[in-house]
Amino acid sequence: MKMTKKAFQLFVLAFALLFAGALNAQSETTKPNPERRQPMSADEMAKKRTDHQKETLGLSDEQYQKVYEINKKGAEKSMALRKEAREDREARMKEAQAMEAEQMAQMNKVLTPEQYEKYKMGKEKNKEKMKERRGPRPEGGGRGKGPGNKED
Repeated sequence: MKMTKKAFQLFVLAFALLFAGALNAQSETTKPNPERRQPMSADEMAKKRTDHQKETLGLSDEQYQKVYEINKKGAEKSMALRKEAREDREARMKEAQAMEAEQMAQMNKVLTPEQYEKYKMGKEKNKEKMKERRGPRPEGGGRGKGPGNKED
């Protein structure tokens, strides 16, 4: 039985919707880890750092207040930089995904259904190889998602 291009596109769309639904259902069943630390605010970071410095450097009360203000400003700047870097990364990821979707659409117009399926399988194999080369990722998705790195 020969499948028309339109029928093949509908089949791929239906499969993608089923796969997306399964992923969504799976993500809803995972529970957040209650033992995971919550991100600290700039005040909390500055206090923790200044307390440590008071202990190790023997700061006076007057020095403590001045060092606390310095640490607070540094923590605020650091948090802002991390947030900006995360937003830039997310924007680059969205742009890359849009470019890939456009390329896939263009390839679908040129290739036969069999060629397109083979092309998609090759791309999937390459993604898997890339994941294997990267190795296991830390819990929470990698850098930028851990304690102290997520501010909204």
